[in-house]
Amino acid sequence: MAAIDHDPAPGAIESLIPTALAQAEQADSRRAQGQTLGPLDGLVFAVKSNFDVAGLPTSSGLIPTLARPAASDAFVIELLTAAGAIAGMTTTMAPMAIGAITESAALGPCVNPRDPTLHAGGSSGGSGAVVGAGLVQFALGSDTMGSVRIPAAYCGVYGWLPTHGAVSARGMTPLAPSMDSVGVLARDPRVLIDVADAILRFDRDFPWSRDVAATTSTDYPAHIALCDWASVANESSRRAVTEVVDLMQSWGSTTVDPITFSTSVDLTPDRIRRHGLLVVEASACNVFGEPWQRDLMTPSVRSMLDYAEKASAARLWQSVDELVGIRRSIRNALTHVDCLVLPTTPQSAPVIGDDPVHAADLTAWVNVAGLPAVAVPWQGTSVQLIGQPGSDRNLLRWAAKIDDYVNFQIPEVDAR
Repeated sequence: MAAIDHDPAPGAIESLIPTALAQAEQADSRRAQGQTLGPLDGLVFAVKSNFDVAGLPTSSGLIPTLARPAASDAFVIELLTAAGAIAGMTTTMAPMAIGAITESAALGPCVNPRDPTLHAGGSSGGSGAVVGAGLVQFALGSDTMGSVRIPAAYCGVYGWLPTHGAVSARGMTPLAPSMDSVGVLARDPRVLIDVADAILRFDRDFPWSRDVAATTSTDYPAHIALCDWASVANESSRRAVTEVVDLMQSWGSTTVDPITFSTSVDLTPDRIRRHGLLVVEASACNVFGEPWQRDLMTPSVRSMLDYAEKASAARLWQSVDELVGIRRSIRNALTHVDCLVLPTTPQSAPVIGDDPVHAADLTAWVNVAGLPAVAVPWQGTSVQLIGQPGSDRNLLRWAAKIDDYVNFQIPEVDAR
């Protein structure tokens, strides 16, 4: 593994992992002997700093030197290491995984590798930036309301949100377990398929774990749909959705009637995001309760937790109850849909200094419903492919097919 002698992703790397070089030498040795542990053998990946890495502090976006060193690797890192992948670095994140931008107290804002005047997104901004900059082949992130897909969209890479519970989050600092998911970012969706094969494992020691192997088919989605929520996105994002749907139709998919959540089940993206955020804030009050952690929070984050602490129990349980009903309503509305195509974010990456309020409007509801999704870069913007529970491999195969089209299509010849 080559040493990093400059920083193409400012504000993204929290620390290098000391064991990476030895693991890379072992992978090189296996390759020299004609042996391999599989398609991930020797690939370097990054780890968001809310995952346990043995011997390193799990900072969760706060000051690393004040956090306790982890005794062992998170379960998902163990699975990837067993497959030969190499954990090379930990990455910066929005403090406690709350926020759509990433800004470190020590390193400043995490800069977008495509444009240094823009944010890389959050809360997995560091992971999105190092993947977008080409420093690693893939990166782990966490996604509670869009924290993998938002930086994937901003940085122009692929971001996979698994079916809730399909990838064990044991060893990842929780935020709101009913919505938390391990996520993965990569420049190549075929790498995501290989990663999925390694980490889609039932974990009997993780209470939210579920086995999706029996519900995962190898068929491409037959019925795709649009959604009225696309109207909240900018024009380029809406156009991208139309173009991707047209492409999928040309491959044999059938478009069913558009899903109109706002009329059929009386939902709005903003309403779902606000209910979800209150639950996240209340949970964060319990997870991050030590005085030194509170002292390191930005004023905006501290004010969010203060709001949650002052909210009445009745107010909190109202949001919890609303989210349960929303989950049921969404799943019912999507019963006959294999793949819903929607913009990933309402707007493009914000400039440094801005902190968009509505960045998670088109992503948070997917976590609430426990569905899988893949953020797919398209013509400078990003669309989400959202599927039924357990359809992760279907969505990833569609993403790979779209990637093939974008990168390997033969240009038309002018016959004049």
